[in-house]
Amino acid sequence: MAGGDGNLRHVVHRRVHLERQQPASRKRFGYLEKHKDYAKRAKDYHKKEDTIKRLEQKAYFKNDDEFAFGMVNHFTNKDGKAMQKKIHLDKDEVRLLESQDARYISMREQIDKKAVQKQAERLHFLDADRPNKHVLFVDEACSA
Repeated sequence: MAGGDGNLRHVVHRRVHLERQQPASRKRFGYLEKHKDYAKRAKDYHKKEDTIKRLEQKAYFKNDDEFAFGMVNHFTNKDGKAMQKKIHLDKDEVRLLESQDARYISMREQIDKKAVQKQAERLHFLDADRPNKHVLFVDEACSA
C-alpha cells in the first residue's frame, strides 16, 4: 500500500509559522508592520503612482485644438471646477415650448390612432368568438 501512504500527510497537522509579535519594550514605537501590511501598502502606493503617471501622460499628449459640443455649455470657475451654464428662459419661450409639446403629443396621438385603425382593418376573424350564423337552404325535394 505504498500509494495510499501519501494521502496520510494531509491528515497530519502542520504548524502555520506566523511572524513574531513586537516585543513589549518596543510597543512605545507604535504598530509593528508585518510583511502582509507592507505588501498591501506597497501595492496601493504603486497603484496610485501608476494612476498619476497615466494622468500626466494624458495631460502631456492632450490636443489643445480638441473640441466637444459639451464644452459650449460648460465653464471653469475660480476654484478650477467644471460647471455647467444655466439656461434661463423667458415666460414667452416657456409658453411656446409647452404649446409645441402639446401639439406634438396630439399629432402623435392621431398618428397612433390611424395606425391602430389600419391594423384593425387588416385583421381577420375578429368576430370569431361569436357563434356562426350560417343559413342553410335545404331543398324540400331532396329531403324526402
